[in-house]
Amino acid sequence: PPPSPPPPPPSSPPPPPPPDPPAPTQTSCLFLKATYGGWERPSALSPYTCGDASHGFGTDACKSDLTHDEAELICARLGTRLCREEELREGISANSGCDDSNRVWTSTTCGANFFRLRPAGEEFLKKTPAVCRQVKVRGPSFRCCADVLESPMPPPNPPPSPPRPPPSPPPSP
Repeated sequence: PPPSPPPPPPSSPPPPPPPDPPAPTQTSCLFLKATYGGWERPSALSPYTCGDASHGFGTDACKSDLTHDEAELICARLGTRLCREEELREGISANSGCDDSNRVWTSTTCGANFFRLRPAGEEFLKKTPAVCRQVKVRGPSFRCCADVLESPMPPPNPPPSPPRPPPSPPPSP
């Protein structure tokens, strides 16, 4: 009998799904801008996000020498989140009052417990390239982003009307 053909090579696993988009922030761009100033939205590059690092942060404004967790906490205090790398690439938070040439933590992962660092200003990438660093590294600064959730929440459903009292019994003769 003829030899049997070799078994087919194992198939490669499918690529991992793209990461889920971040949950909308608790605080909207409109609220942040009205309360603290700043928090500008860039043009059509990213119409659904705003970013900042100096307006509303008090003593944490433009702070550096942070770990990733510390940077996340600063953003969370305002109901915002660390910006994603692609948002910084699009100019979110550039010229918001802090040094755009410094690397800042992003929420973009590049391995288990590793996140991307990059300058907030795109024009500084040649001098200061983006890198991947472990969450415990100190040194970078931060940029926080918020989402445009400017339409008011729909009003809650009105409470049900109280039940009507039962009809009175007919008068007895």
